Amino acid sequence: FNSILGVECTLIISEVIPFLVLAIGVHNIFILVDTLEKTDASLPISKRMSATLAEVGGSIAVASLSESLAFLLGALTKMPAVQDFALYASAAVFFDFILQITCFVSLLSLDTIRNKNN
Repeated sequence: FNSILGVECTLIISEVIPFLVLAIGVHNIFILVDTLEKTDASLPISKRMSATLAEVGGSIAVASLSESLAFLLGALTKMPAVQDFALYASAAVFFDFILQITCFVSLLSLDTIRNKNN
């Protein structure tokens, strides 16, 4: 995404951003899984996922948005390397959130169904 916009990718960006996204993503995944496990297992999976996202979806969204905006503020600096890193980090955190609430929630639902069916 950033390459399309003409933002240069440096070696430090490609080495650090994956770990940044991993740390943020794993935290949100733990929150989602823990909240899902606390729901009533007798409910259908759609109701359980709805309850899970209703309980923690807002806080995950606000946290991801604030992290993404904080990195965007870093793009206001005068140093080009910091600007590039901040733009890449902001986009990575945003897309990580989008993938968590779409792909991961879908895969978590399928895994829960698999576990229920043994």
